[in-house]
Amino acid sequence: MSIVDSLSLIFVSFAMGISLFAATLFVGRADHPKVHYPLALFFFANALTYPSSIGELLGLQDHLLAGMEASEAIPFYLLMPALWFYVKALTAEKTTEYGRQYYWHLTFFGLAVILAILIWTVTPDVRVRLWDGPIVHTLYEAVIALFMNVVFLAQPIFTIAYAVAITRKLVRYRARLKDMFASTEQREMRWISWLVSLFAVDQVATFASDISILVTDVDFYDSPISDALGLALFWTLALWGARQKPGLLENEAEMNIGKSNTEAQDSVRPGESNKYGRSALTDEMRSEIATKIQQAMDVDTLYLESNLSLNKLAAHIGVHANYVSQVINTTLESSFFDYVNGKRIETAAPRVKSEQETILAIAFDVGFNTRSSFYTAFKKHRGMTPTEYRRKEETGSF
Repeated sequence: MSIVDSLSLIFVSFAMGISLFAATLFVGRADHPKVHYPLALFFFANALTYPSSIGELLGLQDHLLAGMEASEAIPFYLLMPALWFYVKALTAEKTTEYGRQYYWHLTFFGLAVILAILIWTVTPDVRVRLWDGPIVHTLYEAVIALFMNVVFLAQPIFTIAYAVAITRKLVRYRARLKDMFASTEQREMRWISWLVSLFAVDQVATFASDISILVTDVDFYDSPISDALGLALFWTLALWGARQKPGLLENEAEMNIGKSNTEAQDSVRPGESNKYGRSALTDEMRSEIATKIQQAMDVDTLYLESNLSLNKLAAHIGVHANYVSQVINTTLESSFFDYVNGKRIETAAPRVKSEQETILAIAFDVGFNTRSSFYTAFKKHRGMTPTEYRRKEETGSF
């Protein structure tokens, strides 16, 4: 075995080991099982995609490799659905329940199972011929070839489709965060977007490399470097997955405390004004709630609290969170996030201009948790960064 093959074997073996370890870890997590079970399934399925690579590096016989590689489609078609269910549960506002409406996610998994059964029922020489060709001599072999084409040619489309679906779900989730929290940087889960994108690129590149082998006998993606990148990718996912908590689920109990039947009927998602038609709020009630919100900000300076949430504001003024959200979105014409951070910037701007304090100290003092979030909010509300704002004061260009 060459040094290159030895390195590949080491990286692949470690990746498989990490995946099995992570699967065991997440199955055993008692907190948020609906979140961690899909992630455990993802890692378990990923571990099952490595045996053929290990067998090839160890010089396994061709007919066994052909069967193993065909069977790898089974765990492959669990990877992206499992990741999608993980993100769905992680970004949900209430505990996720899975029913028959989600069975369609297993369509290609079922086709892959059928393919594996068919490919293992033929003789070793036919298995190799079908895998290398596929060259068919009988109707039964033609059926196997058909399944092979469907199962393997659908892989890049399948992967990209789920990557897009996960990205869209995360975008909607981040928009929802801004209706619930004044500071969202710890909940945005941007690391998932990056990892899903990298994983999709890795899977598509692997597919393209497999096609290249069949057509030109050139494997442009199989190397110790790609194996090392895969190892780093799954290690990162395991590490961040172990520490990530649902961003909205913790509000489920708070949102339902003291919720009357009337309020339950009026429950709507903030930002969707077309759903406010059923709200029981009159114009007078909206005006009263808006006054309470403004008093909480301007008099009680509630916006200075770094971990301020919609539920905390609602509790402070004694109004249900759904109604507070409606008023902020419709009467005050803003999201909770932008409204609170606008108040923070109003307080921060004169202090930035005065040059008596550091910008970082001001940022923390007015309620921001990070320098970057302060700079982003300042630029949005003032059209320039705090540094540029202070520089204009120094040059007298205001």
